[in-house]
Amino acid sequence: MTSDPGIVRAAHYHGIVDTLAVKAGQPVTLEFEAMRGTTEDATKHSDEEKKLPAKPPSNRRALRVVVDGTSAGIHLKQEATNADFQMEDDTSSNEALPMRLSFFTPRTVGASWEKYQLSFTPDLSGDIAIQRQDRHSDYNTLNWIEFRNFKVTGGTLRRHRIAPVNITSDPQIERGAYRAPIYDLVTVESHKTVHIEFEARAGESEPYETYPAKDFWLKQPEYKIAWQDHTIQLLAPEDKGATFAIYKGHQGYADLTKTLIKNPTGNPSSLDKVSIPVEIQEEDGIARTAEIRFGFPLPETKFQSLENLKVLSPSGSEVPAQFSAIGFWPDQSIKWALIQFMAPLKARESAVFRIEAGKGVTRSMPVNSPLVVTENAGGFNVSTGSLSCCIVKDSSAFADQIRINDKNFGSLTPYLLDENSKPAKAKHKRISIEEQGALAVTFRIDGEFIGDRRPASYTVRLRFFAHSNSVRIVFTYRANDLSNEMNDLKALSLKLTCGKGTMTSGVARIFQPDDTIFYLDSEVNEGFMPETGLFASLNGNIAFGLADAGKRYPKAFAATNEGLDIQLLPEQPSNDFNSHLPGYLRFPFCSGKYRLMAGMNFTEEIFFDLDGNPLSAKEIIPVVDRAWHATTRALPGVSNDDLLSPFDNRALEAFYEHLKLKQAQREYGFLNWGDWFGERNGGNWGNNEYDFAYGLFALFARTGNRDVYRLAMAAARHQSDVDIIHATPFQEFLGGNHMHCVGHTGLRYESNQGPKPWFGGQQGYANPANGHSWCGGMFTAWLLAGKADIAESALLLADHFKKGSVKPYQNRGNPRSHAWMLEGLLQAFEASGDPEYLKAATLVADSFFKVQNFEKGGAWAYKLPAGYASGHPDAFGNSCFQMGIVAQALHHYARHAKRPELNKNLSAIANWLRTTWEPSAIGWPYVALWDSTALWVPGSVLNMLILPGAYADGHPDGFEIVQTALRFSMLKGLPINGIGKDLALNLVFAPTLFEMIKQSPNNFTYSKELFFQERSTAPRRLQLRGPDRKELEIVLHADQATLFLERDFYNRRPNGKSTFSYRLLDPNESAIASYDGAVEEKKMRHSIPLQGKPGDLFNLVIDDDMSSFWNADTGKDAVVRVKLVPGSQFARGFPLFFKLKVPRGTKAFTVCAKASHPGYYGVILVDGTGKIIAFENRKNTLTLLPWLEKTSPEEQGISLTIPVHNSDLEQTFSLLTWSQGDIGLSLEGIPPYLEYTAK
Repeated sequence: MTSDPGIVRAAHYHGIVDTLAVKAGQPVTLEFEAMRGTTEDATKHSDEEKKLPAKPPSNRRALRVVVDGTSAGIHLKQEATNADFQMEDDTSSNEALPMRLSFFTPRTVGASWEKYQLSFTPDLSGDIAIQRQDRHSDYNTLNWIEFRNFKVTGGTLRRHRIAPVNITSDPQIERGAYRAPIYDLVTVESHKTVHIEFEARAGESEPYETYPAKDFWLKQPEYKIAWQDHTIQLLAPEDKGATFAIYKGHQGYADLTKTLIKNPTGNPSSLDKVSIPVEIQEEDGIARTAEIRFGFPLPETKFQSLENLKVLSPSGSEVPAQFSAIGFWPDQSIKWALIQFMAPLKARESAVFRIEAGKGVTRSMPVNSPLVVTENAGGFNVSTGSLSCCIVKDSSAFADQIRINDKNFGSLTPYLLDENSKPAKAKHKRISIEEQGALAVTFRIDGEFIGDRRPASYTVRLRFFAHSNSVRIVFTYRANDLSNEMNDLKALSLKLTCGKGTMTSGVARIFQPDDTIFYLDSEVNEGFMPETGLFASLNGNIAFGLADAGKRYPKAFAATNEGLDIQLLPEQPSNDFNSHLPGYLRFPFCSGKYRLMAGMNFTEEIFFDLDGNPLSAKEIIPVVDRAWHATTRALPGVSNDDLLSPFDNRALEAFYEHLKLKQAQREYGFLNWGDWFGERNGGNWGNNEYDFAYGLFALFARTGNRDVYRLAMAAARHQSDVDIIHATPFQEFLGGNHMHCVGHTGLRYESNQGPKPWFGGQQGYANPANGHSWCGGMFTAWLLAGKADIAESALLLADHFKKGSVKPYQNRGNPRSHAWMLEGLLQAFEASGDPEYLKAATLVADSFFKVQNFEKGGAWAYKLPAGYASGHPDAFGNSCFQMGIVAQALHHYARHAKRPELNKNLSAIANWLRTTWEPSAIGWPYVALWDSTALWVPGSVLNMLILPGAYADGHPDGFEIVQTALRFSMLKGLPINGIGKDLALNLVFAPTLFEMIKQSPNNFTYSKELFFQERSTAPRRLQLRGPDRKELEIVLHADQATLFLERDFYNRRPNGKSTFSYRLLDPNESAIASYDGAVEEKKMRHSIPLQGKPGDLFNLVIDDDMSSFWNADTGKDAVVRVKLVPGSQFARGFPLFFKLKVPRGTKAFTVCAKASHPGYYGVILVDGTGKIIAFENRKNTLTLLPWLEKTSPEEQGISLTIPVHNSDLEQTFSLLTWSQGDIGLSLEGIPPYLEYTAK
């Protein structure tokens, strides 16, 4: 506006808007005068002055109806009968028929009710979304159109979705607008015309701000629950969960040839020549020529090309081999070379091949390969020299015209039955060569299954070998029908159509329904089905195999009239198939169908040898010399000595206990194998929390244990397939990693909160800062073995992190959220050398540094939630283990960033962790205040997550903490309860910690003697828990002392007491102090002065049930003696240090110990000269508490009988004990007293 009411003015960002009413067919003429005005600063005027007034209300508006089959892959044809509507052009599709039709009314909708009709015909069956709204894209105004009498014919209305703003006062009328559409999900049938009709009229207009944001949220539908137990809810077969079709779908793929697989050229290697042993072992007892394929690490800067590498046989002769670069250092030198060759192996043979690398190494043996690949208009022809086939885009087979010596073995064809038992054929979208060399070639085929509907898509990789009649298939099924949350199918097979034949075992079908039994025809057998077999066709024998067939049940092999049928998901024999399984195993079985959540994959590895040569479904696992790993540092933490081997030995013990638990908990199935179960007291699958695969792969590199490798690979593939979101209606969650949930992808179960649904569209758990996402294990699966499907998922998650990196950490709690994102970005950078990942990591790291408050401890203190604050109001602090994760990730970043100014940041957080360390517990509290005051009782369970952070700045005090904690782990062992989470958290940061120790100027040492000497002078605690009546004596060493008496509430016991008390009696048995309190009193801290003379004895009697533990300290002026009685027990796994008085004349005495909780526990006894005279470490598998019913015989505890030399003298012995939980102690042959001082 101007001062002249007849003049208005406009500028580039401040235009004049006029609304015109026009009539059809009549021309419109615009006429005005204009002149140049003045120029002024835009900040002169307020935002309010620049804001356009709201549009005047209007009852004239156009109607839009969108019919969308995109999510289900359904193309739509509009019918000529749609006289009420015109079509908007769909420029997003180049196909003859679009998947999305946008209808609009050419005339405005009036204020009176009018009837509207439209029709369309789908090319496939499935679910489509229909959206009704105002056509005009006005973000500020709700131009309502009201609807009634909505009807569908030719289809079935499955779900109706509205928000509170769509509701009117009349229950028969709903309203829609541009920013508040009405959605309907309609099930349609292939080529059957669908008619939609409804009545509509114009409603009122309102500003968008009239309603709060929550009123625009779609109301949750009423889901139909068919089954539930105490942890999980499952839908009825007809209910397919959240309506995804109303959103735009997103799917993720990665082209590895553009990211990770390269064959660079460059200068010769600058490395002095080395010859590195690589051990391979045939483990199945099958003499054969085996494919060897493994990643070989190379030192930084030394290799720009692959020319200076070759393979030598055990006899020293050169072996034809194929080399590819698959991992890169930041300077783009080669970090990992993928090496492939064929090795003739005898049954159970162990052979050492060698890799020569460096200056002067040349491959003198030319590879005269018969492997020929030719491309034509329809696809590819491949010949290995003996086997030939075609890979044709227009075929429904993965491989056609498979021939050996002019014998026809038919085709390799997938076969799928959709949820309605209708067949669907493979339709290839793309065929490409992913890897190619003289010895092997890998084809990648991407496509989708098409029949009556489009139920899913697939990626298949076919690998062929020179001179070989074998083919290796990696088949990935992609559940990516995004019309609904749940994707169902009836069966999936891979058929070799070689004609009628028989299995040489004499059976027609081998079937594994669950993990307990398998069928040979109708004969029932216990355990897992064989993974391999031999099929006799008319043209010869065919050997076949399916990796982990039984563990990935259901599976079957069948001889049919068409040939050999590898049933990846066999048809279920009945609608109640596997309904006997507990909920955490039952969820994929739905009334005779298989049910997957949209976005899940599953991958199977299948093997054929079409000449009948013996094969194994287990890959050969090469073991690279660990000294070479240590030299290259491509995998951190590997040493060329045994200094840290005691830790790895303990880790292997825990690993095998985990395998036992896997079997006991039945952690098998095609969606489960590779994950661990039991998070939150047996409610959730862990989704391999703490990057289980990475920790296991690192343990394999340090130990060469192939069992560890196999589980690591299974874990990586599970995460890659099931936990990663490969397809989603929500772009921000594509590539996200589900955290521990029911059914891997449902909601998170919490104890005592009731069952949680395995449905409901809860992908918000998979945001990039969920604090439960990691990609190190998946990248390592690629680097160690070239698993392309897993690498694709790793890149998908890494790019998810990259998108999330722009949202900074804001110091509002849960700091591990961004720390794991930072760690994932760095792992992607270390695998690929791509600087974009380091740039994204810098954004995350800098967001931490920006809000780091050095005056408040430097540990990102925030106001603690009630569950963390332990009853302290307005407590500011942090979780020690989360700070350990943050410090480790920032240290990891600093190694690459090379920014000296970060030393201050790392020192602050490392120092906070060192000051919260509790030496007596050899561990940390779960939560501490910003000034390092512990809010929780400290413990050692989470040490391995925190130790790298405490040493992140290289301070010597940090090294001492590391040394103490590692010595303790080496002595007592890792948790042997078998739970995957406990094993994972002890492994994931071990590579970082061990690399720190390798690079440290300090020398790490370990022995039982060293640990005992350290504990003899270290602070310690009493931790007395049982029995209910506890008796202690305090003996003065001076005229006065102070008794510091502490009680910490531990856990309410069943049917326990409501109160506790103590009484302190002086030498005359007069009470000088007493106290009565409620059992659930969190903390009691009393200081009691003691007066007397040296030698005076005070008696302390405590009456308390075992819901708490007690500590008593008198310093150097007195000593505390604990009287051991039946039931004497000490709590929480603290290392305990006591003195024993052995009277004169004692010939022998016995020390007894028994653990109350599962785990390792042990005893060291030392005589007066400092010599260890007894040591025992034992494993307990039971929980033994007085109030628990004994369901099995108690395990024998430790019982050490000690002969006493020089028995004519009174002697003092020292006793050191440890345990994973509580420990009971008793003495025989000497007075039952343990002397204790706090230091």
